[in-house]
Amino acid sequence: MPGGESKRDAVAFAARVLLGAIFAAAGILKAASMHGFILTISAYDIVPLRLVPAFAIAVVSAEISFGLSLAAGFFSRLSAAVLSFLSLIFLIAVVVEIIRGNRGACGCFGSVVRKNIGLTSVARDFFLFSVATWLSTVKTQRWSIDELMKLKSQTGLAKRVRGWQ
Repeated sequence: MPGGESKRDAVAFAARVLLGAIFAAAGILKAASMHGFILTISAYDIVPLRLVPAFAIAVVSAEISFGLSLAAGFFSRLSAAVLSFLSLIFLIAVVVEIIRGNRGACGCFGSVVRKNIGLTSVARDFFLFSVATWLSTVKTQRWSIDELMKLKSQTGLAKRVRGWQ
């Protein structure tokens, strides 16, 4: 199907940029209210208390760096795989809290945007996990830095364009 590939490319591009932007924004909002995010992680009572600050910094750093990387299409498949893993962790944590009967703040977007844990959180995290997992399998990332780097290596463009070596 001739148009099928271009439609898939367009959907993958839109999903990549949107998912990357969502994660980067979530990380930035958490960083802006790091103390509140640390308290939220503590309330989940899953991560040992002494590791909570390091875990919070790791989550925020991963969301921002891999979110921006995915949006730009730089190491797209790796970035999507890392964000898929993060989404799975978030999904498991939310399900555990629901099973425990806790419906407090999810901390998904820091304390700036207050959302309580519930089935909406589960659906959102499952959706993010699904999209990120799909993007981690998409071999061709149109309109990306990855594509430019692949083109550069295939055509020897680095030898012809000054400053790319």
